[in-house]
Amino acid sequence: MENAFAGTLHLRLRPSKIQQGMAAALHLLALLVLVGVSLSRPWFAMVMPVVVLSAWRAHSQACLRPADAITRLRWPADDRWAWQCVNGHWHEGRLASAFTLGTTLVVLGLRNEGRRFRLRYCVCFSDAVTGASHRHLRARLTVRPPSKTPKDD
Repeated sequence: MENAFAGTLHLRLRPSKIQQGMAAALHLLALLVLVGVSLSRPWFAMVMPVVVLSAWRAHSQACLRPADAITRLRWPADDRWAWQCVNGHWHEGRLASAFTLGTTLVVLGLRNEGRRFRLRYCVCFSDAVTGASHRHLRARLTVRPPSKTPKDD
């Protein structure tokens, strides 16, 4: 029997309805709080355009519209990650951090080769990839979590 963790894991990400809904709900809640606070402190209304701009950007990211949004991930057995952005460029690096929230969410912190301080985050909700791929990603992250190197400290 072949080891499922010895091969390369390929993920093709698509826009997530869960991420779009959560972004919309959180920004709507923030706007409602600002409206309530603005009734007694009118100058708080100046923050509303910032929240609207943040909502637009979050929705754009959830729909994978920016040129640097990650659409494909490749994780071979040698832990050399590769990811493709919307603009078609492939990047190589390694996994610097990973966060898993149940069966719904995985957040990957990817570091480009030669880039010490900049991390690229890939938010992967369960509806952004196939169920089997998401399950395989979570299992592989459990078995082989990101390694800590002196660069990460």
